[in-house]
Amino acid sequence: MERTSLFWLSVCSALALPACSGAGEAADDSDGMIELSLSEAPADARCLEVSFDGAKDLKRKLPLTPGAPASFLLDRLPVGLSNVDARAFSVVCDSAASTTVPSYVLESPVTVRIKPIEPTRIVLSLIQSGRLGVDVEFEQGLAGDLQPIELALIGDTPYGAAQLEAFPTLVDHINAAGVHAIVHVGDIKNGSTRCDDAYFARIYGYFATFNAPLVYTPGDNEWTDCHRANNGAYDPLERLDVLREIFYPVPGVTLAEPKTVLSQASVPAHARFVENQLWYESGIAFSTVHVVGSSNGYATWFGTDTTGTHFDDPDRRIAEVEARIAASLDWIDRTFDLAQVESAKGVVLFMQADTFMGSTSGFLQLIQLLAERARAFAKPVLLVQGDSHRYLVDLPFATANAEYEVEGPVPNLTRIVVEGETVGEWLKLSIDPNSATPFNWEPMVIPG
Repeated sequence: MERTSLFWLSVCSALALPACSGAGEAADDSDGMIELSLSEAPADARCLEVSFDGAKDLKRKLPLTPGAPASFLLDRLPVGLSNVDARAFSVVCDSAASTTVPSYVLESPVTVRIKPIEPTRIVLSLIQSGRLGVDVEFEQGLAGDLQPIELALIGDTPYGAAQLEAFPTLVDHINAAGVHAIVHVGDIKNGSTRCDDAYFARIYGYFATFNAPLVYTPGDNEWTDCHRANNGAYDPLERLDVLREIFYPVPGVTLAEPKTVLSQASVPAHARFVENQLWYESGIAFSTVHVVGSSNGYATWFGTDTTGTHFDDPDRRIAEVEARIAASLDWIDRTFDLAQVESAKGVVLFMQADTFMGSTSGFLQLIQLLAERARAFAKPVLLVQGDSHRYLVDLPFATANAEYEVEGPVPNLTRIVVEGETVGEWLKLSIDPNSATPFNWEPMVIPG
């Protein structure tokens, strides 16, 4: 395939966006400006279309003179994490419709962080009638963004009627601590209570009372296991649809205090997985990955039904798991890709499943990829899980692991299981990106 010219996109903003800088205040998400230069247009290209898929979706069509250099100034563009796509057409822009076949295309959108004030450079190398290789270059570091922050981590809560009533006390204690954000790693109910809409709405209401951004990744109790008779004998995939409608009403915006994050809903191949979220601040790449207990959803449905009216649906069940695993693998790769291009100080991944509690079924590919990417990253990586309820800190790959077929140690990967089945404790994660050991954590026990 013929390789042609390079595009340089310098992205800058006149105003800082708190949703990316961590201040947590509302701001206009369309303050970005792009200075786009094209060293030489392809001989058969008359129109360049550049799209931004982040806080809001935008497309701009730019006229080209075949074979000639060009430059453009674009304003009112979204600031923050975005997917940037580009394609070139052999017709003029007025004739380039949605059905027009481009002469040059991207293999897939590239995730970039459009930084406030500082310019970001994106180098795109076009291949005629083929795919496009992408290299993202961030010219300047993030020294101004390396501020220590604290997060509150919770999971497997509230469990049962008594904890549901006491959950506001947990909210109040975390609010009083003044943390920067809250992450709930799944299981908003126990495994033997109903998965009704009203319950989900009540939890959503409690989440709204936090006074900092809240990021939530689903657990198995609120959808995978809802086929159980005492859960209401629901279709699990129907419950998953409801969860997405209630807890992710605006893709790419956190619960409680609004904060812009990147949602996998912006990736066309995995657009249904709105719950997978990615953000970058204080020199750390954070992401939630939808991985749940019950063998990541492989466990059969309706095993407790005694009426003969509910039956397992292995085709739908397995198709969902396989699609979610593919999306999770993509999201883990995107998280580490972002960490690499930003020269991040560390990576934190959140998921519900305790992947080391028993069988590797449903987890093998994910943990192998995580071990591979963490080893290559060679900086601190933190894996935060729930599911097994007891607070635990370990190094899952301090040595080679035959069960997961991981050859050799991954000493920079630390795992934390948060204390669950309680409203009387939460975990404070302190992050200092200026330290050689950026992650520190402390259980916070609520008096009384």
